Amino acid sequence: MTQPRHPRLPKKAKNLQGRVFGLLTVTAWDGYDEPKSPNTSPQTLWAARCACGHTKRGIRYGQLTQGRTRTCGHPDCKARLAKLKD
Repeated sequence: MTQPRHPRLPKKAKNLQGRVFGLLTVTAWDGYDEPKSPNTSPQTLWAARCACGHTKRGIRYGQLTQGRTRTCGHPDCKARLAKLKD
């Protein structure tokens, strides 16, 4: 994970700040992830605050938008999310 070089989100990147994914509310852009191969572009990383109050950093754009990351990972949050689904 690299630190943001620019204080603002790049123009091409979609701004997720303020959006809610599961129990996570996106709070800020957190930089770029290193590309896995030279033919791919870096993914934007985001920081989000969970409903329990914990902050999770370095969450990839795709993990949020495709529903793969919905909590901070704390067991209580996972149980809370499961109850919301029922």
